[in-house]
Amino acid sequence: MSQASFSSMIADLTPMSDRGKVSASFNFITLMSMALGSFTGGFLFEHVSPRSPFYLAVLLGVASLLIVALLIEEPMKRER
Repeated sequence: MSQASFSSMIADLTPMSDRGKVSASFNFITLMSMALGSFTGGFLFEHVSPRSPFYLAVLLGVASLLIVALLIEEPMKRER
């Protein structure tokens, strides 16, 4: 559900001529972030504590929610 809403938000906030470039950029950043997150989570699990990756995930999720809630505004007119 969140992936569909995120894609819809990107489409609404991006001019039609730039949607392909923006979508490809977000996909690349997402995949690189997932790779880094997997490495970080494995390192924390192995060397710090088995619970620490889950605490970090909750902390980052709350921070992301706050950033989106405070900084993203609904456009007055949808881009066609």
